[in-house]
Amino acid sequence: WYFFYATLHYLSAAKYLKNQNELSAHISLAHAAHCIGFLDGYERRKEMHEVRQKRARKGKKEKASKKAAIKEHFSELLKNRPKGGWGTEKETINYILDSNEFKIFTSSHNINFSKDTLHNLLGDEIATPENQKIYKKHRKK
Repeated sequence: WYFFYATLHYLSAAKYLKNQNELSAHISLAHAAHCIGFLDGYERRKEMHEVRQKRARKGKKEKASKKAAIKEHFSELLKNRPKGGWGTEKETINYILDSNEFKIFTSSHNINFSKDTLHNLLGDEIATPENQKIYKKHRKK
């Protein structure tokens, strides 16, 4: 619709100029410029929206692959228990988060999640049936 109105205002400005009415011609040209500017702004917003969506999809995929890497490595971390075995699930998660092995793993895979995010991820991962078997096997007696 804005292109239609821009064209209409441009044609009316041409008619006003032909009839020697410069003030009305300038007003009509200003309206036409406004409509064209709105269209240009709309196109830019649309392009920026597409760019943001692509960036978000890429970020989502990267985050998912990093989480998958942690999930794959988690059972190995559970098998490397401290002397005496694992304590509670919360103590186990905190121990793993603070371990050098986990820090080396996250830095080598460029994983920079917040500590809360990692804590939640490991909490979900320790609750899986496969990891529960490993956890219970290596738990303090």
